[in-house]
Amino acid sequence: MKYAFLCQDITDTVVLAGEFIDKYMTKANGEFVKVYLYLLYHAKEDVTSADIANALNILESDAERAVAYWLSEGALRERQDEIPMTFMLKELKQEEPEKAQVACAMRNDIADSEDFSELMYAAQKYMGIVFSQKDYSTFTYLYETLGISYSLIEYVLEEAVSKNKKSVRYVEKVLLRMHNDGIRTVEQAKESSLLYQEEIFGVMRIFGLGNRNPGSEELRYIRRWFDEYKFSKEMVFEACKKTMKKMHGPNFDYTEGTLKNWMKDDVRTLAQVEARDEQHGKEKKVQKFQRAPVARGNFVQRKDDIDMAALQKVAAKFGQGAEAWH
Repeated sequence: MKYAFLCQDITDTVVLAGEFIDKYMTKANGEFVKVYLYLLYHAKEDVTSADIANALNILESDAERAVAYWLSEGALRERQDEIPMTFMLKELKQEEPEKAQVACAMRNDIADSEDFSELMYAAQKYMGIVFSQKDYSTFTYLYETLGISYSLIEYVLEEAVSKNKKSVRYVEKVLLRMHNDGIRTVEQAKESSLLYQEEIFGVMRIFGLGNRNPGSEELRYIRRWFDEYKFSKEMVFEACKKTMKKMHGPNFDYTEGTLKNWMKDDVRTLAQVEARDEQHGKEKKVQKFQRAPVARGNFVQRKDDIDMAALQKVAAKFGQGAEAWH
């Protein structure tokens, strides 16, 4: 997306209008001001959110959020490719301050919204933190600007916490990717693998399949290990490593069996796996000792005894002593 700026004739010297300082800067987030100044300096160029992010060393989503803020304030207008639109900041029309007031009122409305307040309360409870102003701004952007539903945000929060990903940045990243991929409902999110990218990549890498995406059946296995069996990433990866050691290659069925056995025995940590392996090792040694064959000398002696008895029976039948057969 490209943007055109509200500017005058800009040279290498950037002139910042006093009106911006008086009416806009004082109530804006500091990061947003940085984005504004960067855009002001590059007012005659085609600037994208990626350009802003790279130049200011911020996330592209932060750049987009800053642009959305200045658009709502009336200090910036979105530009269509064939129709460049500019506006002189010092020559604001009379209705522009009213537009800014409406935008400000919209932000106040979202802050006063009962649904949004409930969402923020739930999010902080899920993540076990108190949100900063930046965190509130992030969720305002996701909920109000992008229109991501309460239920989808809540679902991603729940999944993130269950994976011990208690980071607003992580939740934002997942929700932005879902939004960009056209995922709008919880049902669509559940069918997506976006929440399991790290886990899926880890399994495929351990299995030596990191150069391709999992097939539908392989993906069902991986999702089941996390969704249904509720194993941690470390436990699933350990089961995959054991599979490779035992089978000398990837085998989703074998890993499935390993995890089912762990689930049946309530093995949920790597320490429990180690203790279980140690116990099985001891049991195997005992079984091996119990199944040990009779000593070779005894076995030969018994065989000789059987042979001699047979010879004696034959000799007796023909009326000869057993000595005659030696």
